[in-house]
Amino acid sequence: MVSDDAVGYIAACIAIFFFGSNYVVLKFVKTGDGVVFQWLMGCGILTVGYIAQAITGTFTFALKGILGGSLWALGNLMVVPIIKLVGLGVGFLCWSTGNLVMGYFVGKFGLFGTDKEVMDNAGKQAMNIIGVILGVVALVIFSFVRPDVPDEVDDESDGEDSKGRKSAEVENRLLL
Repeated sequence: MVSDDAVGYIAACIAIFFFGSNYVVLKFVKTGDGVVFQWLMGCGILTVGYIAQAITGTFTFALKGILGGSLWALGNLMVVPIIKLVGLGVGFLCWSTGNLVMGYFVGKFGLFGTDKEVMDNAGKQAMNIIGVILGVVALVIFSFVRPDVPDEVDDESDGEDSKGRKSAEVENRLLL
């Protein structure tokens, strides 16, 4: 029989893969201002939620869940402009560092009605603090990376942006 820890680690690896790759498509598709992308992503998540509820048979109405999902959707609306401005790597690192720091403070101080995390082991407490510090240091170091985000390519042009550079899509087509 598989232990609960093994199932948890397997599920975490699957989540890491899919969560880490869900915005890669934005690098290859014209997304405009991101409203349609957010709407379609929200519809996809809602559909998966309905399917999961149908499979488990647990249909619940959670007002806090609706509020949290609405706030998440508003934040997610900024994904397309962020990726266009600073790139996928820096944008995703900023988002993840924000999640890391907020999660640490919620657990450490018991914010928003959660129970305060009590750690008896000083080593675990030190590891938590070191992890948050390393995450913030990584953000600072990675913020010096300059992304190579091409300008939007005009549909009527020959695949060149406003600076006369060929888009990656046009260059790939030319190579084939």
